[in-house]
Amino acid sequence: MKIAIDASALTDAETNPRVLQLSAQLSLWHAAGEELILIHRPEAAGEIPAHAQSLLLRSQIGPWKLLALEAWELPRRAAQAGAEALYCPDSRAPLSSPIPVVVALSARNQRVSSVTGRIRRAVGQAGLRGAAALLWPSDLPRSSRVHPATRAMPPFVGPGFAPAVASTDAEQRARHGLKVGYSLAFCTTDDELRILLGAWSWVAAAVGDDYPLVILGRGDWSDKKRAIETNAGKTSGGLRYLDGVSLEELAALYRGADVFLHAGMTDTGQELRWALACGLPLAGMETPAVASVVGEAGYLVPPPDTRALGAACLSLIVEPALSETLKQKGLERAMVYHAPGSRRAWAEVFRSVRQAA
Repeated sequence: MKIAIDASALTDAETNPRVLQLSAQLSLWHAAGEELILIHRPEAAGEIPAHAQSLLLRSQIGPWKLLALEAWELPRRAAQAGAEALYCPDSRAPLSSPIPVVVALSARNQRVSSVTGRIRRAVGQAGLRGAAALLWPSDLPRSSRVHPATRAMPPFVGPGFAPAVASTDAEQRARHGLKVGYSLAFCTTDDELRILLGAWSWVAAAVGDDYPLVILGRGDWSDKKRAIETNAGKTSGGLRYLDGVSLEELAALYRGADVFLHAGMTDTGQELRWALACGLPLAGMETPAVASVVGEAGYLVPPPDTRALGAACLSLIVEPALSETLKQKGLERAMVYHAPGSRRAWAEVFRSVRQAA
């Protein structure tokens, strides 16, 4: 089956769980024998897998032309290329499409500051009503924003996310100047960064700047990042910001960490599943989404208490017995992520949509 994929997310200059999971999905569908057409702008060409066909869109277009492209032109270009379905991984869909549209939903709305950005988001969400299937991770609480016809999909992680140390792990970490022994976090918003730094200020007072918090996410924080650090009372001595991390490198970074620190905000919960699958103990804010994915396999504290979050992280660093207990609970919970049925459900989702249509 020939599937077109809105690959505009691959132009993101950030290490984002949603973008990295798309890479894992592409590999899964390719292994299942699907023919992939990635529709993207020219600046994403370096990120396109070799096994996928590339369909280029116009580069550097204005916001209104971008809106028209997403709402109408993209699905028609996909149909002209012979695609039998269109996959949109970013919780929005075209207003109309000559082929069935499958959408991966997000647990939260991204903040948009511009007027055109808000209009794009509203149009994309309006397009969800005409989608053939809306995919929602089955281990996340069902949101009031989710359409009644949403398909609950079993979560899965790539085979590289496992506790066993790989022969290339040290090399993968060395590319980013890391050895084993650090705490790890994902961060894509200012609010997440404030929570993480507020919590880490309590940890750093005990462990010192030689033990770092490695923050994966946007690479364009610059002045805003420094301002948030200053307001949190934390210098950058014990902090490492990484971007441009591949899926293979990410698994090595998870296995080299002592603790995964989470601010409680998530799009799909995937960064939490990676931690559980790698046997990485987790300290996080007890939001509904995090509690639903992690269960008793994490040290969760009530938000917005950053001091309690820092204490939870420090406990996992200095108490091996507690850390090992949560590691084993996480591995037990993560067994379903590697189950053949989970991968098969994702591998066959487009064929089931075509049959239903």
